[in-house]
Amino acid sequence: MMIRPLEYCEHQEHVADSLQTIEHRIAELIELRNAYIAKAAAFAEEIPTKVHTLETTLPHAQ
Repeated sequence: MMIRPLEYCEHQEHVADSLQTIEHRIAELIELRNAYIAKAAAFAEEIPTKVHTLETTLPHAQ
């Protein structure tokens, strides 16, 4: 999977494939962030409020 630069998207399939890849990578990053939050909790560290109140308008997060 790759994210094709917009200027190289020649048809709808290129755009759709890139969007799917972006969504997949975002999901992976959210999973990784959650693992870090869990690890920090295991260390009894205080997580900055910003991490807990992160709001996103991405379609997969709604």
